[in-house]
Amino acid sequence: MKLRIHENSIRLRLKPSEVETFRQDGKVEDTLWFGAGIYLAYGLRASSKTDVLETAFSENRLRIFVPESWVEPWVDSDREGFEGVQPLDGGGMIRIIVEKDYKCLHRPSTQADDDVFPHPLAEEG
Repeated sequence: MKLRIHENSIRLRLKPSEVETFRQDGKVEDTLWFGAGIYLAYGLRASSKTDVLETAFSENRLRIFVPESWVEPWVDSDREGFEGVQPLDGGGMIRIIVEKDYKCLHRPSTQADDDVFPHPLAEEG
């Protein structure tokens, strides 16, 4: 799973195997280790308690919550993903993006491209 943080936006990109894990388990998580017990865990969770994308951070964990009702239609379609905005206390917002990870069209294939979704524009040439 790829995590991208830029300004006040969070983006997760999931490989096909991670999308399938998300379907089966209702969650998928990865961890960035800094050594000596210091880490950042991040992931995606299906939730029956929300009807919009939401994010939360506590105890070294960044979680993005997706409404449960969105999971199956996303997994079973060619829909790329979801995007939403979470208002913050005191003003401001966090932009949240969750996407399927597509094969890169701008560089040669590598082993890292083995578990990606085919890029929809690849067929168009």
